[in-house]
Amino acid sequence: MFDHDVEYLITALSSATTIQYDQRLLDEVSANLIYYVPRIKSPDTLYRMVGALFRSQFIVKLPPLRLLHIIKDIFLWKLEVSEPTLPIAKFYSVWNAVLESHRVAWKLSQLMLLDGILVTYPRFQKLNNTYFIDESSSKTAFYYEHWKMQLFFPIWTQFWNDPAIKTNQSAQNCLLVALVLLCNQPNPSVPFHKINISWDLVAEKLLDLLAEYIHAIDQPMEKFSVNSVLSTNLNHLANCLNASFTKSNEATLMEAVHKLELICQHLSGAVRSSKKQQLDLKFQDIFILIVLSLKELSTINMKVLPSHKHTFYSMICLSLFHIHVLTEQIGTVGFPSYDYVYDNLITYFIVLNDLSKIILILNHMKRDSIKQDPSKLIFYINFLNKITNYYAWQISMPFITEFFEPLLHLRAFVDGSMRNALEIEIKESIHTLTITALSINPPYSLQVAQWQVSRIYVYLRRSMDQFIAGKLSADQILIIFGQLSGQFPSLHSYNKHLLRDSLHETYIRIINTKTPEKKNVLIECLIVQIPFVNDPHHLIDWLNICLRLINNHNKMLLQQLWEQVSNIESPLAIDWWYTTVLSCQSSKL
Repeated sequence: MFDHDVEYLITALSSATTIQYDQRLLDEVSANLIYYVPRIKSPDTLYRMVGALFRSQFIVKLPPLRLLHIIKDIFLWKLEVSEPTLPIAKFYSVWNAVLESHRVAWKLSQLMLLDGILVTYPRFQKLNNTYFIDESSSKTAFYYEHWKMQLFFPIWTQFWNDPAIKTNQSAQNCLLVALVLLCNQPNPSVPFHKINISWDLVAEKLLDLLAEYIHAIDQPMEKFSVNSVLSTNLNHLANCLNASFTKSNEATLMEAVHKLELICQHLSGAVRSSKKQQLDLKFQDIFILIVLSLKELSTINMKVLPSHKHTFYSMICLSLFHIHVLTEQIGTVGFPSYDYVYDNLITYFIVLNDLSKIILILNHMKRDSIKQDPSKLIFYINFLNKITNYYAWQISMPFITEFFEPLLHLRAFVDGSMRNALEIEIKESIHTLTITALSINPPYSLQVAQWQVSRIYVYLRRSMDQFIAGKLSADQILIIFGQLSGQFPSLHSYNKHLLRDSLHETYIRIINTKTPEKKNVLIECLIVQIPFVNDPHHLIDWLNICLRLINNHNKMLLQQLWEQVSNIESPLAIDWWYTTVLSCQSSKL
């Protein structure tokens, strides 16, 4: 019965009569091929079957990407299912005989058939390394390499350069997908130097495919369509894109970054408008693809002309800005490629040494309704903090008014919001930015120094209130006081009472706080301010106050106090320690 069915299938495929292949018949023939071909026992029968298939109307009528998957399934079945049929090596040698006999006048369908075989190589390699399924040593692996280098790429190139294909978008997309599927490694073994095509055009068309996929990401995907195939092979697309970038010229690279920025912008809107609580894995795959593409572009930035570098990095920055929404659930921890891209663009902006150009990017972000998009707001704040750190000497009052002040009035910061993770991150990011802004060296700008004076006391008060209310942790409040206490000497000439007011305010909070744990933390906040008291008499007064507040049994706070006293390098403070603290402890012994 088996042999009869196989012969019937060969006859049907070999028929010179035009067969009306409707969907039902296509499905039946496809299923029969997947079932029978891997099980054929006779090399001669297999040769006739493969030859009939290769020349048949069936593969022409079948959608190209479906044909690819049918051939792929045939070979995977042969590789993965152990049956008493032809050995693996013999099975492949028969296919090789058929392919070698048809070296001229290939059709697109025949090329897709070959691609269906080639995409199974990683699976063959894995199975053979584990189970030694091929007894011919390296002969079968040789077939894969031979078919790819001697048949697929020359024929693929011929099709790609064919004027008829260039006007046939569907055929062109199939060729692109066929190429993508062979890029199964980050550095694909594609002989670019031997393929006489415009890689600029390939890069452009691959990005168009990606854009089409992104725009249809929430739509149902027809099986075996370009988008459905890409959805499970985005890693291959990333590999192929990056490989094409390395062969592209500067104009193409600039256009590639521009297209990626637009893709990221659309993706951001798609994620925001999605009603799903959890992001699909496809968004994670897209995020990884985009980051890997941006990394490759950053790596080959030397191709970009100096006059275009700023535009190049601005678009990379805005791309990360738009897709930051994906980091809410995906995150970037353990993803060094993202860190590479971000650090690379920050390094460029530092070397640029032109704050006016960066202001253009910040304004672009501000115009993008960042207050309505928490993820973009977080990226904006963190980017602003990085820039402020490195451009402190160029920060002016207009810059502070334009970029800092609006953030200091956001509800998440003012109220110390704890409603959700995003608001907490916004609050903490603004705290970090505020510390950076208030730590700018005052001599850089008189106006900035006056602004710092007007803000630092208010900020420390608010921080203590939020800590007491449980909206800031002990570590956070200690970082705030530890960082900003060092600013008091620099700001003394602008307000001689700033430190005094801060000490008094901290003392009042300590007295009015009932919780012992929080009281001790606030005492630490008081202690870190002590070294900056200039007047010797006031210094001793505040040291005495600290000692009274500290429970003598609290060795940790006493140790903190000693560390500050020893760092002051004041003989008076050292003398106070030995005559007051140590003598007091000795008397109790």
